[in-house]
This record gives sequence, structure tokens and C-alpha cells, in this order.
Amino acid sequence: MRQPSSRSIHRPLTPPSSSLKRKDLEAQSIKSASYDIFVATDLKYSQATVLPKLRKALKAGGLTTWNSQATSLALSEMGFGGFDWVINNSAGVGMGHDTAPVESRQHSTSSKTPQIQIVYRKYACDVSAIIRSTFEAISWQVKLRKLNDCTTTVGADHIIMLDDMDNPLLLTITETEFEALKNIVQSTSSVLWITPASLLKAQLPDYAMTSGLVRTITSEHASVDFRMLDLEFETCPPEKIVDTIKRIVSQQILQEGVPEHEYCMSGGQLYISRLVRNQGLNSVFGPSRQTESKAVGPEDRITGVTLKGKVAFQQQISDQEEAVKPGHVEVQVHYSSLTKESVRVITGTDYPTNFSHEVGGVVKKVGPDVTGLASGDWVVGFNADKFATYQQIPVAMLQKLEDEADMFEAVSLLMPYATALHGLETLAGVQSNEHVLILHGTGTSGAAAVKIIDMYRRDLLVAPGVLEHIRLSAIDRAVSNFSDAFGAVKPVVQYTGSESTVVEALSSRKPLKFDPEATYLLVGCLGGLGRSLTSWMMKSGARRFSFLSRSGTDAPSAAKLVSDIESAGDIVQIVRGDVASADDVARAVRGVPPGQPIKGVVHAAMVLRDGLFHSMPFENWKTSTDPKVRGAANLHAALGNTPLDFFIMTSSVSGTLGTPGQGNYAAANSYLDALALHRRAAGQVATSIILPMVLGVGVIAENTKLEDSLKQKGMYGIDEEQLLEAFEAAIVSQSQQHVPSHVVVGLDPYKLQKAAKNAEVSSSFWMEDVRFNHVVHDMESSADDAAGSPAEAMGAVTEHFTGKLARMLMLSPDDFEADIKSVADYGIDSMIGAELRNWIFKEYRLDIPFQQLLAPTLTIGNFAKQVCSAAGVSAEE
Repeated sequence: MRQPSSRSIHRPLTPPSSSLKRKDLEAQSIKSASYDIFVATDLKYSQATVLPKLRKALKAGGLTTWNSQATSLALSEMGFGGFDWVINNSAGVGMGHDTAPVESRQHSTSSKTPQIQIVYRKYACDVSAIIRSTFEAISWQVKLRKLNDCTTTVGADHIIMLDDMDNPLLLTITETEFEALKNIVQSTSSVLWITPASLLKAQLPDYAMTSGLVRTITSEHASVDFRMLDLEFETCPPEKIVDTIKRIVSQQILQEGVPEHEYCMSGGQLYISRLVRNQGLNSVFGPSRQTESKAVGPEDRITGVTLKGKVAFQQQISDQEEAVKPGHVEVQVHYSSLTKESVRVITGTDYPTNFSHEVGGVVKKVGPDVTGLASGDWVVGFNADKFATYQQIPVAMLQKLEDEADMFEAVSLLMPYATALHGLETLAGVQSNEHVLILHGTGTSGAAAVKIIDMYRRDLLVAPGVLEHIRLSAIDRAVSNFSDAFGAVKPVVQYTGSESTVVEALSSRKPLKFDPEATYLLVGCLGGLGRSLTSWMMKSGARRFSFLSRSGTDAPSAAKLVSDIESAGDIVQIVRGDVASADDVARAVRGVPPGQPIKGVVHAAMVLRDGLFHSMPFENWKTSTDPKVRGAANLHAALGNTPLDFFIMTSSVSGTLGTPGQGNYAAANSYLDALALHRRAAGQVATSIILPMVLGVGVIAENTKLEDSLKQKGMYGIDEEQLLEAFEAAIVSQSQQHVPSHVVVGLDPYKLQKAAKNAEVSSSFWMEDVRFNHVVHDMESSADDAAGSPAEAMGAVTEHFTGKLARMLMLSPDDFEADIKSVADYGIDSMIGAELRNWIFKEYRLDIPFQQLLAPTLTIGNFAKQVCSAAGVSAEE
């Protein structure tokens, strides 16, 4: 909310009633322009009489709030500006407005006569004539011009685009029109693009590409005030429409405040756009999901997930009947271990990925083409996972244990020996005539290196102190590891398998099941995304897939995916064709056997042709937009009357944010979002999944430059598990009409704040967009208490914890010595200790055992180190 330069405090006005005598503001000794804020509730008296006088009492730039729809309409008619904030609650709706009408300030801030140009496509519509006459009545200069005539010159600083009044411009744009549009963007100060789509009611999604393009142009050209206004002509009086256009254009001319860039007008009211949390889906799928204590038996199949800096558990998708992949065995895990990198993932300081790597357990099932291992064998090895109790592991990554071997010890030594071997053999390539130096402080990896060198009969030097004490001429190779990563004893997690074992488990949700007799039509899914998606669907019951693809199985990865699905006993149909071709889509739909009808669709086709809009070739525009836009439209038309369980389209945050360099991609994704809403409004299933960059699968996994580019803009990625969870949320939400038709993934404020900090960007391109005020506010809230350095973090935790102890023990903060006395020395008994443990967990998400809390070594300083370490902040940094 904009803050006036000064605030005045006055006594509240007493609302008039039948027993009160009404007085003019002047009669009440209330001066004009003396108030900063007034609050309007359901007025019992004439708004036409009172509101203008209250308006007169407000300062320029003052604010008003209300909880009456009728009052808000009256204020809007008086020329109040765009919303600053909106609060929905049981008491009603409160809204904040910029109060000064634009007409009252226009001539005092600008003496130049505004020059407006109305651009149309083929024919000037009736609206253009009304706008022209209205603007000329207030002495504005107005010209009309065809879009095709704007390829070289524009002729005005302020443009009103009415090109969509004939038909959807961006959906049917020609190359000449495309060049004209690019020229307009580069040659003007402001553009107001008007569409007749009734997007608020999802009537005409063909016009929705405009919003994505407008967002991108806004991020690429900060000097151009680019806005869009969507109209529902049937419910909006012409004079209301023209007055709204006049107010928006006036704001653009005066360049006042932080602008709204997107408006929808319906039922005579003006609406704006804000991104808000989906509390319903977040409580089931997101970081707000609740946990509960749950007993775990020896045969339970659970897997870990990171949640608010700790590990919680949930049911594995796989079950006992799942076939083991060729060359793999299924291992019931007894032991696993953690590395420093694993802790960083769990605490959220690294991108989400697997966080357990070394395992030890018992072989339960053996897949095809496996030799040397049998059910019941004890094994240790490597597998990237998340503490799953049952894991399918390639045989090449496992070692069978002898009967007398200690599995716990073997698991704890796997990473040190692997590190030593990698350093000695792969990196150093140590030869028989060379000397090897093992530096002091290399911990278990150094000890492993000593053992390996002894086996190789190499000459060995062990450094007891600093490197300067060794004759450098005698050293051919030096192997060293950072002590904080490898020097300490590795934590090993044991799976006890007892009925008394209790873990923090995510609240259960009904498992998703696909129909084994149905066919699922997948478009653009023969790459990395398709492998992940089909594997997940197969685990949940899907058995029949039809792929529509231009290249079919030409790519080796696509051929392998099809081979793997067929090897599992499932049915695959490959249809060569282009989803942008209506004939190809119809052929794919006709090719599905009537006995196994299509029950679900995933439209994931995409082509990236990035580039700034002003220099984008027309061919790149078409190549990027057609697969998504025409593809989705063709699928919608071909399956219009088909009863489906889900119709999913993979959209992108580029359309929501307006990512620079992706105007074509953003426009296409905005169409998908609108089509999903359109289908929902028509009683059909649909959801657009608005995805960020997905790490490890798909286009990002194949393009490191693209990943680096997005990270540099302060964005973060999701992993395969979160991607599949988004698909599950999208499928589940389609049966619930009150759930929005789009699922936005990857805009967690806490993670965005960390990503922005890592990228060293103080303000990402989208943060100035008022649509994201809620997200930015949450980001700033999470950053307010963030320390600028490890030392500051230590100091902040020390001060915070000392303050809590002082209040609990009724001592002065000056009585505490952070690095001398233990916490127990200050008089912590069992009752206070229990309360303190709960407080520590709530504040820091750190579960400290009671014995550790009372340990003589736990000083306040050491406690602060533990908290910072759990958050991925090293005191030595």
C-alpha cells in the first residue's frame, strides 16, 4: 500500500442516523484535504451526497477502505484508482483505493495535449468511434490507424489496441501484423490492449494469449506502460466501458504510482489480478501439509520427503506386486547414511534432490538378467533415494556381504572408500613409482586412502601437521578432502523395523488409481518427462498408453521408453503426427479401440524459441506457439464430448510471470490456462499445471545453459517427485469444482527468497508486478530476519535463545555466558526442559533429545552452532 508522506489523526466521524442532525463537513470544522484515510461501511444515507464530501476531506493520495460492494461501485464512479489490497473474511470484503481522481490532477501535472492513436485490424468498430468522440470532448487528439500501417511508423505516444474486435489477433496473426506489433512496442510510451473475451467467465480463451505476451513485454521494456483490459460487452454499459478506458489511459499519460497491468470488466465492475495461495491443495500436497506420529512395522513401505527443514515420511507408491526392473534387485533397507550435502537438501539450502545414497539391507526380489545375487542375500551399495524402506537398485551398484561382515560398519565406510578410490585412481591415476601424501584432518576418507595405498604397495607419506613441514620435492600426488565434508564420523540411520518405531508421517491421502482398461493419450511425452510420467502412472494401475509424436520412436530414448513399457507387459500405441494438425489429432483419437476408450489426456508438447520480442522472427513465434495453442485446441475439439477423468496441460510460470525472452512461450501458456478454465466452466475436466524449471528430467536436464539462466533470474527448480505430485494434485482437483483450473507450482516465497539470495538479485523482473504483492510480501517477511553472514546468524540465534531462557528462568540476559556455562547450569529441570524442547522445535525445527539438552557440553554458543548447521549455515564460513 502506498504510504502518504504524512499522517493526520482526527476524531472519528459519527455516522448520521435518524436521530442525528446532518452537517456539512465545513460545519464540523473539518478542513478540505485534511484526512489521510476514511472508512466506509454500509451507508444508511445517500452515497451521492456524502461520498463527494468525504472525498473532499481526503488529502491527495489518501486511502479509503470499505466493506460494501455498493460503496465500492460509487467510489469507482467518482474516479478512484486501482486496488492496493483486498481482504476476504467472514465480515465482508475490505479494499484499498488510490483516492485522487485522475481528472482533478491532469492539468496540474501535464500541459501537453495527449495524442492517442486507436489501432484496429481490418475495420474500425463502434467502440473506436465512441472512444474517439469522448476523448476529443476533453481536447485529446485522437487518430485511427490500421495495424498493417504501423510497420514503419506509429504516429502517437499512446496506443489503444482494438485489433481483437475482429477476431483473436495473436491466434491468427500474419507476418506483416507481427512486424507492426513489434514496431508499436518499440515506438510508444504506453499501450492499452483491449480484448472482448469475457475471460473472467472463460467464454473465449482464443483471446487469452494477449495476457502472456503483455507480461513479457512489460518485463522486457520497463519504459513502456503496457496494460490490457478484457471486456464482457453483454453486461457492461458502453458509457461505463468508455469511462474505464479513459481513466486507465489517463493514468498511463500521467505516469502515476505503481500501475495495474491487467483488468477484467464484467457486470459493470472492474476486476484486477492477484496470485494467492491455494490453501486447499497446499494442505494436502504442499509444504503446509500436516504430519502425524505413526507407528511403522517391519514390512511397511515408506519413503522420506523434506518438509520445513526435516524429514517426514509417506507411503511409497510401489507395492509388493510391482515387477522388478531388468538388472535390478529389490532391497529391504536396514541402514542408510547422511552426508553434508544430504543435510543441505533436507534443510532446503540446496535444490531438491535425493538425500540418501549409501544403503545396506536384504535382497527381497530379483529382476530379470540378474546373476550373482539371490533373495535373502545381505548387500551394501549405492542408490540415490530418500530413505525409502524398499528400493530397486542396479546389481552393478551392490556388493554381497560375507556372513561375518558387519553391515553397519560397511555402510558407514562406503562413501569414504568411494571418495578415496575416486581421488587415487580416477583423478590422480597413482602409479607404482609415485609417492602419496595423506594430509592431516582428512578423517575417514584419509584412513580409507591409507588402506587402499597399502593394498597397492605404494609409497605413503602421512602428514601429522601442516603442509609446510613436508619436503615438497618428495610429493608426486596429494589427496585431500575438506574436513567438514569427510572428516567427521558419518551419521548412519538404522531401520529398526519394530512395531514400536514411531516416525513423523505426512497425513495420509487416498492413493490415486488409474483404470487398467482405459487408454491414456499422451502428447509430447516420449522424452524424459514421459519416462517419469508413464512409470508413475504404471505404478498406480495404468496399462494402456497412446503416444502422439512427430518423430515417434526415432530417438533412442523414445525407443527405450516404449521398450521398457512393453517389457512390463503394458500396451503402447505410437501415432506419428503433429498435435498442431487437427487431422493428426483426429486420427490418433480414432485409432484407440472402443473397448479401451480414452479416459485421460496429458498435453505436454513444447518447443522453445527464446528471444526478445522486438527482434523475434515470425517463424520463431509460430514454431513455439503452434504446438501448445493449436495442439490444445485440437485435443479439446476432438475430445469435446468424450467423458474423461482428466485433461492436463503442462503450462509454465513463464506465462504467469512474463519471463523476458519468452514472449511466444508465455503467450502460448496463457492460452492453456484460459482453455482449462473454459472447459471447467462448460462442465468438462481440465487443469493446467503451471510449472517452473524441472530438475533432472525434461528440457532442463538437457540444457544446462537454460537452467543457469533461470537461476540467475532468482528462480528455483523442482525435482521429479514434486513434478509427479503436481500431476497428482492436478488430476485430483479436476473432480472438485471449487478448486481452481490451474495449479501453480514453484512459487514458494521462502524458496524464492533463498533463490534470489543465491543469485544475488535484489529484485527479480517480476517482483515489481503488483499481481505478486502477496508473494513478495511473504518473501520479504522471510528475509527480514535473515542474517547477512554466518557470524550474524550465530549472533541472532544466541540472542534469541538467551532471551527465551531469561524469560523462562526469570533471569537477566546479562546473567548468561554463551560460551562458558552449559544450558543445564542455569537450572533447567525436567518440566522446564520439556517446555524448552517444544519451543526449540517450534522455533527452529530442531528436535534435541532431553539428555543432549542437559549435557555439560551444550552451551548457548554450541546450541546456536547446531541451529545454524541445521539451516545449512556453517560457523566457519
